[in-house]
Amino acid sequence: AKAATHPLDVLKKRYQVAGLPRSLRYGRRVSQNVSRLSLVQYAATMYRHEGIRGFYRGLNPSLLKAAPSAAVTLTAFELARAALVSAGFGNQSGPTSHR
Repeated sequence: AKAATHPLDVLKKRYQVAGLPRSLRYGRRVSQNVSRLSLVQYAATMYRHEGIRGFYRGLNPSLLKAAPSAAVTLTAFELARAALVSAGFGNQSGPTSHR
């Protein structure tokens, strides 16, 4: 799922950093003009300049972050749920059962 949505994430991040000063060692700066283009227009411009690889730039670090992030979120949810159940809030049989 992360690989499928990554191109939209790249576009979103480029809109967010448009015009911000940054070191050239991190790559080409994102022009301030990006914010004036529609999503489709900018995607076409990006494709012309970088090809399909531009949409997947940074995918590997993103994938490496996804698994630990999901594990922490699930663990926190389960711990919070267990604490609430042991404190008497809710029940373990689900929201449709009645006491």
